[in-house]
Amino acid sequence: MFDGGEIPVFAASFSVVAALLLLRRFKLKKVKDDGKHYPPLIPVLPVFGAIIRGGMVEFPRYFMRTGEKYGPVFSCYVGNSLVVILNSYDAIFDAMARHSEAYADRVPLYTDEKVMNKELRGIIYTHYNERYRKYHKITLSILREFGFGVKSTSELRILEEVDTMTAEIQNQNGRPFDPKWLFTFSTANVMLSILFGKTFIQSLPKTHADIVKGSAECMENIDMALNMTPILRFLPMFWKTTEGLKSGVKQLLKGIDEGIEFIKSNDSEPTFVSRFLEIEGTDYVHEDLLYIVRDLCFGSTDTVSTTLLWTMVFMANHQEVQKSFHRELDEMVPGDRFPSLDDKPRLPYSEAVILEIMRVETLAPFFIPHRALKDTTVLEFDIPKGCMVIPNAYSAHMDPTFWKDPETFRPERFLDADNEIINSQRVIPFGLGKRSCIGEILARQSTFLFITSLVQRFDIFPPEGQKSIIVKEVSAVTTAPTPFKVRLIPRMKPHRG
Repeated sequence: MFDGGEIPVFAASFSVVAALLLLRRFKLKKVKDDGKHYPPLIPVLPVFGAIIRGGMVEFPRYFMRTGEKYGPVFSCYVGNSLVVILNSYDAIFDAMARHSEAYADRVPLYTDEKVMNKELRGIIYTHYNERYRKYHKITLSILREFGFGVKSTSELRILEEVDTMTAEIQNQNGRPFDPKWLFTFSTANVMLSILFGKTFIQSLPKTHADIVKGSAECMENIDMALNMTPILRFLPMFWKTTEGLKSGVKQLLKGIDEGIEFIKSNDSEPTFVSRFLEIEGTDYVHEDLLYIVRDLCFGSTDTVSTTLLWTMVFMANHQEVQKSFHRELDEMVPGDRFPSLDDKPRLPYSEAVILEIMRVETLAPFFIPHRALKDTTVLEFDIPKGCMVIPNAYSAHMDPTFWKDPETFRPERFLDADNEIINSQRVIPFGLGKRSCIGEILARQSTFLFITSLVQRFDIFPPEGQKSIIVKEVSAVTTAPTPFKVRLIPRMKPHRG
């Protein structure tokens, strides 16, 4: 995956030459003069230059800087396709929340349609049509049968994984370790236990591992740069990204297939897959089930685990914040039990820390691109039917006109004079509207319980001899830190029961 690091000189030169050769195709165009008030157009060549210089890490920052000149809504042409950028919280909220139905469609993306899913099945990338509405409704109804969103049921599943994870960390005995895969498997298992059941996880550990690793590899290689700038697909440095995506989806789908066959021959416990098969009957469409499960795996192997990784970095590097976090948990969560969802209203500082982590390190800088289903509007601008619309969540989280010193990590910005949470609605890591993350409720519950339990149980430090943990941002679908090691020193006795 291209992470914005150094680029070989030959590749950079090739990129510039290719961009210049295609300049006529990507030249600044004009929207037809029909009396409507369209968003201002920006030249597209500098967009390519921003990607070449800094990769996807630079992309949302470039659009935010561009917004200082052109305003919160602007557009550009990529080939013959008009792309509208929503570059403020107000613009994103107006489109995705107030006019959600109008922007509910998807644009076929190269990484999905051409590499992973030619028929655009599933629920993440598919068009907003009858098939989507049918399977979105079925998916939600089955998840709710398994307690999705119900505090007590979700909490039990999550805390079982928290208990197992903290036991693994205890075994490190305070030694520095890379937490990536421990966090990935622990958080993914919450959803996988719903999809396939615990019997599957225990009976087919290799298949289980293939699903998690395949899903993670896909998420690391879904590069928005390939979707926005077609010429990059011809550059050698991006071939590895495409091959990684193909390899990951092959491994993932093979694992899901084996899981479905296991469920068909093993009815020891109810699962998402078994309920889907019951509802759809013998004439069910196997490919639809395959890609619905794929999409649920995508969400479960990346979002919460990435937030946990950033939590380790920020806590290790901000010991004063960690001490305040410890103090609140020690006072408000008695005994040696884990924090619960019922504790959340009594843990405003803990909530503020989590919000600040998700704000400073925007989990998904760009929402998955939308497409306007009809002629519509955003703020005072007219948006034509069929154009691609990209919300830049990074701009909402780092807007200096709303967030004072936005680059500074300061949880207190989310607390008022009465120690109550404020402005939490302006942190939008899971999207807004009809195409927001289907697993948002479970993801928020998991994020709170995993983070508070880790901070409650451990002192978090950089490796010995390091004053801080130094990482770079790696951006694909989500923005993650480069690999690092951390020390987690037990603060209390291991949890019992």
